[in-house]
Amino acid sequence: RTISVYVGCKQYRVKNLKRHPKYDPAAKLDKNVPKTFDYDLALIELTEKIKLSSEARPICIPCTKSASWALKKPLEGTTCKDHLKTLLSEDLVKANFIAEEDKKEMEPKSVQIKQGIKRNGCLEDAKLVKQFENVSNINDVVTDQFLCTGGIEPVVDDITCQGDSGGPLLVPYRNGKRYIQVGVISWGTVIHCVKSTRKKTPVPKEARDFHFNIFEGLNWLEENLNDQGLEFFQ
Repeated sequence: RTISVYVGCKQYRVKNLKRHPKYDPAAKLDKNVPKTFDYDLALIELTEKIKLSSEARPICIPCTKSASWALKKPLEGTTCKDHLKTLLSEDLVKANFIAEEDKKEMEPKSVQIKQGIKRNGCLEDAKLVKQFENVSNINDVVTDQFLCTGGIEPVVDDITCQGDSGGPLLVPYRNGKRYIQVGVISWGTVIHCVKSTRKKTPVPKEARDFHFNIFEGLNWLEENLNDQGLEFFQ
């Protein structure tokens, strides 16, 4: 299978694809989970560096010095817990994902990350997925590795399409002047799209999306990216 990476109008060749070593879709068959998405995280290495421009800019990931700078945190003494508290401490956290629409243009979509008691609705809607009907504990499917968006309360969230998987879940900061990637789009309960286009009909109330939480994969990311000058910290 060939992977193509496009940035603006330029195509980049892929040198290597590295998945998280603990990613194993069949790991929970003994718990009647036909496919698990735990550790749904991967890195793509390109044959050449992307040239930064108005169309190509890096995104900050938590627990790095560049993210501290974006969050206006001290570069020394700030901890990973400080970043977590700043970005993901509320029951409802405004976020965005990027989607390709009809005109092949990338558009930001608005969602709210549900946490605390707000996350309970995500678990209930995950129980409605047919392939999980024989799962006795839905927490075996929706583990703490996942951030949840979607649903229609308190507002109707935008829903991802299958082609959006692998894209970033971003939390805006300082009135949208900075964005921090907190998740990677993984899977959802409902397909409300025709190919990569969202249907115009109302979003089903049980439509939920789950995103791998970047904070859960930081040790692996540091192992593989620490030579890129990101300066991770604990």
